[in-house]
Amino acid sequence: MKQNHRGWPLSNPQLSLVSHGCDPDGHSATTTLRHQDTTDSRRGRRRSSILSPRKTEGNCSEDILCILEKAPFKKSWAYLQASKHINKTKLSWNKDGIVHGVRYQDGNLVIQFPGWYFIICQLQFLVKCPEHPVDLKLELLINKDVKKQTLVTVCESGAQSKNIYQNLSQFLLEHLQVNTTISVKVDKFQYVDTNTFPLENVLSIFLYSSSD
Repeated sequence: MKQNHRGWPLSNPQLSLVSHGCDPDGHSATTTLRHQDTTDSRRGRRRSSILSPRKTEGNCSEDILCILEKAPFKKSWAYLQASKHINKTKLSWNKDGIVHGVRYQDGNLVIQFPGWYFIICQLQFLVKCPEHPVDLKLELLINKDVKKQTLVTVCESGAQSKNIYQNLSQFLLEHLQVNTTISVKVDKFQYVDTNTFPLENVLSIFLYSSSD
């Protein structure tokens, strides 16, 4: 099986991990998911949001959901939008989302097939600034362990009543066993904006390379 520079399997020719720039240690600073379609002359165009719908010439939005629906792998994948009623740090997701070959239970996606999974989460925050800075944090958890997190501080200028819109996203490629759980936690959950951009708060996973 072919591997990329990090040793991750690249078994699907239609998907690749693309790095943009390196940090001082030589590690990739930013990695995005690219859907390789030789018929799309606009391939490679960078977008501000990896999950934001963008209309193409066809009938499908150029986003993760479109990639999942058109990709040849159908064994295990999910696309969920955050619940409108968020009242705790661990997020819950709408049960009417797309879940195939994976189980949803109590805010967790539960793996049914072993293998390498690509996990993506994107959240929108709306903060009405108080008189002090506010830290927003997004965490991806495998079972109960934090595997990836993103932290940003807003309202640092102390401008009270100023509205700040902030997008946080995180991704992870991880080898998972059966009954492994995937969940998302946020710090300052009260600022997750489910009204202005209700379709932009998304958790998505897909089985990238099966090990059975």
